[in-house]
Amino acid sequence: MSAEVISKRFLFPLHRSRTETHFMHEAIHDVDSLLWVLVRLCLTRKGPGLNMEREELDHHAPAFNSQLKDAVVCLFEGTPEVIKERKIQLVTDRNPRSAFEEKVVTHFHPYFEPLKPYVRKWWATLILGYKYHGEEFHDIHDHIIRILDEAIKMISQTVTEDEKAKKAAINLWNKCRNERLATFRRQGSATPPSPPYSSPPSSPQPSMTTPPRHNLSSEDEPDSPLAAVSQQLHAMKLKR
Repeated sequence: MSAEVISKRFLFPLHRSRTETHFMHEAIHDVDSLLWVLVRLCLTRKGPGLNMEREELDHHAPAFNSQLKDAVVCLFEGTPEVIKERKIQLVTDRNPRSAFEEKVVTHFHPYFEPLKPYVRKWWATLILGYKYHGEEFHDIHDHIIRILDEAIKMISQTVTEDEKAKKAAINLWNKCRNERLATFRRQGSATPPSPPYSSPPSSPQPSMTTPPRHNLSSEDEPDSPLAAVSQQLHAMKLKR
C-alpha cells in the first residue's frame, strides 16, 4: 500500500488547499501498491515454485538474517503504524533512491538480481510523480508499462538450466493430473485418484554460481509474473 494511502494525506502538497481533508486516491497509489507486491516476492522468496520461502526469515534457521527480517516486518508484517512510518520514511527521505536501495533492494534474493534495475526505475518514477505532479503523475500507467515491457523483453530472453528442469517437471505433473481428471470425468467418478506424486515438484535450489543460459524460443519461454503485472496495469489504465 502507498505511504500516502496509509497516512491518508498527500506527502508533497503543492499548494495550501491541498491538505489532509482533500486527500483523494489517485492512479499513482494503485501503481505504488503493485510495486510493493513485487518487492515482497523479491524479499521473501528465492525463486518461482513451491517451497521457495527464504530460510533467512526463519528465526531458527542457521542462515537467519535479522536485517532482512526487519525489512519484511517494517514493510509488510508489522503493525499499521510501523508500516506507515517505514514507507513514509522511504518516500520523504532527502535521497529516496538511496534509502530505497539501502532498506529494500539490497535485501532482494540473488535470484531476482535481474529485476533490480527495473524496480529502481519504477521507484524513481513514483517519487517524481509524488513530488512534482507532472507527467509521471498523470501518465503513471504508461511510464510503468514501458519499464515492465523493457524488463520482460530483456529477462525473458534467457533461462537457466535449473529453470528449464523445473518447468519440464511441473508440465509433466500437470499433464498427468489432467489425464487422470479426464479419466474420472469419463467414468463419472466423484473422487479422483491421487497423481503419481502428491504435489508438483518444488524449484531446485538456486546455485550461487551463475549457470549457463540459453536463448528461448517463444514456445519455451516460461510464463512471466512481470507479464501478468503489465497486463494488470493495462487493465487499471482502461478503468480510469
